[in-house]
Amino acid sequence: MSHSTHSQQKKSGILSALLPGARIDKLTNKIIVHAGTSSETVVFNVGGTRFETYRSTLSAIPSSPLSKDSFLEKYYRPEHHDYFFDRDPAVFHCVLNFFRTGELHLSTVTCGPVVKSELEFWGVDELDIEECCWSRYSSWVSTLQALRKLEDDRNTNTQFGEYPLKDESSRYGRICRVLWKFFIEPTSSVVAQCYAYFSLFVIILSIFSFCAQTHSVFRVQEEVLTLRSPSSSQQSSTSVASSTPSTLSNYSVHNSSHSNTTVGPNGDVYDVEHRDVPHPALYILDQVCLVYFFIELVIRLVVSPAKVRFLTRPITVIEILALLPDIVDGLIRVITTTHYDYEKMTDGLNFLKLLRIMRILRLMRQVPGLWILFYTLRASVADLLLLLMFVSVGMLISASLVYFAERHAQDDFSSIPKCFWWAVITMTTVGYGDMSPVTPWGYLVGSITSIAGVLMVGFAVPVLVNNFIMYYSHTTSTMQRDRQNKSSDGSNYHSASSGGGGFNFSMLGNFGKNVLGSAGGGLDELRAQSRNSKILEMSSDGPREHGGGKDSNDNETSQAEIHDSLEVEARL
Repeated sequence: MSHSTHSQQKKSGILSALLPGARIDKLTNKIIVHAGTSSETVVFNVGGTRFETYRSTLSAIPSSPLSKDSFLEKYYRPEHHDYFFDRDPAVFHCVLNFFRTGELHLSTVTCGPVVKSELEFWGVDELDIEECCWSRYSSWVSTLQALRKLEDDRNTNTQFGEYPLKDESSRYGRICRVLWKFFIEPTSSVVAQCYAYFSLFVIILSIFSFCAQTHSVFRVQEEVLTLRSPSSSQQSSTSVASSTPSTLSNYSVHNSSHSNTTVGPNGDVYDVEHRDVPHPALYILDQVCLVYFFIELVIRLVVSPAKVRFLTRPITVIEILALLPDIVDGLIRVITTTHYDYEKMTDGLNFLKLLRIMRILRLMRQVPGLWILFYTLRASVADLLLLLMFVSVGMLISASLVYFAERHAQDDFSSIPKCFWWAVITMTTVGYGDMSPVTPWGYLVGSITSIAGVLMVGFAVPVLVNNFIMYYSHTTSTMQRDRQNKSSDGSNYHSASSGGGGFNFSMLGNFGKNVLGSAGGGLDELRAQSRNSKILEMSSDGPREHGGGKDSNDNETSQAEIHDSLEVEARL
């Protein structure tokens, strides 16, 4: 008896699931059938796609406007016997399935803002989206915010400021504007592009000079004289002369087993020391680059529309700091008389000359990928900090384990802080080989450390790569769109100004709006002339007795042209 009853309940449940309007309650896992279920169906035409469902299905969500007849009556077409909505059919398909099953799943081909707008129209809360689709839906918010911030930063880095219209009224203002555009927009003209390449060449020369000064091929021998004390053979701590071989002609050089000595005209004894110094040609090259960068910086500062903003930009600060060591170096060469004093005073400046390498960052204007790379690193600071935290924890654990495993076997792992180096090198799979375990437990710790390092880096790097790809693709597509807009605006303006017949406002597009909008009262005058010419043309013809049909058509055409002109004026 009980078995037959259970079978009947199971069959009735299956039949209930097949009834129109039936759905499964997610909380109780029971099949719910609305009491109003009927065989009556309704037809929806959404964006040209036909949907048909039971009327009782629409009552599954009472808060939705689809369950209200007053809402549906607005879109009913009696001649087609359907409800027409000029909306997205892909999202409506998901909404209709939500009415049927009680689960809202989204398509993978629809963008988040479109889904949000459609759900609001159909009266469906976005919180009803299932968890499997929620992450993909919610990601568009963060993506949109990131791309908007990218655009703001890109405009800030590539467009350093625009001159107000009032400053362009004077000749000085126009010259400054042209020079400013010449410096910051290499693509504005062929000359500007050639200058950008030449500036890049000078930067490369400056970096080459800095690197070549440390190579033996670009260094020469220089003889330095050091005064000996008259009372002893000990060397004085003060160097009194730094001379070239030609200058030493006034000195008598004596070779000894210990060092070379020379006697000056007044009888003083000097030690002759040979030192490697950079070739004089490199110093001349540095001075030429210094003059070039200094003049360029001054001109850019003078023609800049926002001088405070220009001086506080990071790239400008780097250029100023890169110029200071060379300027100070030149002043020290002038005021010092000995090579010893020069080396003593410029010892710290050589380190600051590293800043001239940072001038390569000026390539960010010509190479968008370089700027996007730096922007990706800056925008991914949170991800980098998370990676740093993982590496720090792994480094601490690995260093502690390998210390206790190797402390009695060898002296390389003498302390945990010293083991930090081994842990980092092993986690990054570099493996210099200067420190390596020799015990079985050390081998085990090293194996685990290397595997953990690969996993940590493997988890973090794709995040940076995905961000870079997203930013790079967006920037390149935006730049391509801007170029197309400029070319289309230029072609439309040319065709409108050179073509015969009447003047067509719509040909100008956004360019025409900007030009005519900046003309102020000239735009109103142009509109009035266009409108009056159409009216006078129609009124001068007047009604004709013969060919009434043709006159009627001409009259209708004139009225249509006036109407089109008024519509164009409204759009402008």
